[in-house]
Amino acid sequence: MLRCAAGIAALENGSDVMMLEKASETLSGGNTKYTAGAMRFCFNGMEDLIPLLHGSK
Repeated sequence: MLRCAAGIAALENGSDVMMLEKASETLSGGNTKYTAGAMRFCFNGMEDLIPLLHGSK
């Protein structure tokens, strides 16, 4: 999770970021295996999602 936070912080500070998952072929997919390529995260309520949907902070 720390790598994810570092990637997000770099992106917010103007860097171009690419995050990759790495695993053996039998374990490939990681989190994206269960989310069809999306990313799961925790949130406290619908109000936390509004800025993400509108692309604002």
